[in-house]
Amino acid sequence: MTDFSDSQLHERLRPLRQGKREPASYIAGRYEVVQTMSGGMALVHLCLDHQTGQLVALKTPKPEYLSHRNARDLFLREGTMWVDIGRHPHIVRAYRVERVGDGLEVYLVLEWVVQPEGIEKPSLRSWLVPNRPLPVKQALAFSIHVARGMKYAVKKIPGLIHRDLKPENVLIGYDGSARVTDFGLASTLSGLSDLSIGTLSNKADNFTRTQLTQGAAGTPLYMAPEQWLRKPLDARADIYALGCILYEMVSGRFAAYGETREALQEIHVSGRIKPPPADVPKEVTLFLRKCMMSQRGQRFGSWAEVEEALEEVYARVTGESFPVEHVTDEITPEERLAAGQSYNSMGLSYLDIGKLSVSLMYFEQAVWIG
Repeated sequence: MTDFSDSQLHERLRPLRQGKREPASYIAGRYEVVQTMSGGMALVHLCLDHQTGQLVALKTPKPEYLSHRNARDLFLREGTMWVDIGRHPHIVRAYRVERVGDGLEVYLVLEWVVQPEGIEKPSLRSWLVPNRPLPVKQALAFSIHVARGMKYAVKKIPGLIHRDLKPENVLIGYDGSARVTDFGLASTLSGLSDLSIGTLSNKADNFTRTQLTQGAAGTPLYMAPEQWLRKPLDARADIYALGCILYEMVSGRFAAYGETREALQEIHVSGRIKPPPADVPKEVTLFLRKCMMSQRGQRFGSWAEVEEALEEVYARVTGESFPVEHVTDEITPEERLAAGQSYNSMGLSYLDIGKLSVSLMYFEQAVWIG
């Protein structure tokens, strides 16, 4: 979702395409690759879809993951779940999943979020500078956006847990609104623990990257105590992560920091988070404290509670009411088609390995939704 026209989007695309010296490369003969970026466990290709004229982002596991059949299937399954979440102003839209080359390549076709002018990358990380807090009003607005996006996602997929909320997975669009991205990808990484390809780093510089340790996936700086302890998770782990993000926005520093994973784990698990700076409004400090309690039973219990509390804090701190959200659950024909394509891809994936009953289930779902 963007607040400017397709012609403006394509105008911003022009310098990227003109800067390429090699011939244009295509994925599936349809998506012209304009730029490729590397993340912790995935590659993202910014593309022009020549079938629809849309600018999209194609996400795929890195080669070390893609070579494993289980990895591809997990990626497709989690991607299909993301597609099922549908359209919301504070969620990066997943249009469909694509299988290419007899299923040896898998892609998740996503909304291409274009950042505001003057911002290097669309992620919230680009807005955060050490020792330079964001204005509290802006930080609260971004947090409300995240809470609303997560509340909607959980409504559509009951029991959904993101597992990896962090500034890198919150994208700020040209319209200034925050969108949550990378649903389910940390869950995919958790499912690969038996493949011996998980990432484990004890370097402090890597503590903002998604990592896997003994089956627990997440990003060390934002992991709730129960993630560190490999306990069953629920929405309260994500709520803890939002607290860490808001803390960072209003203070200009990490909520917890250690030179080693062990030191960082000790801080999170013991609850020894330093209070935010004294100039942070007390209402914000109290909200952060409740989000980041080491005992999850003492945190907010749902995203609806978080949204309500944040709106109250926003009103008290700014003297203004935060705009009411208007969201429709109506599904468009295009969305039905995209979901059907994704279910069909999952069916083909399971058919490839002879799991006929599972593949039939996905094919029936594709027919039903179409």
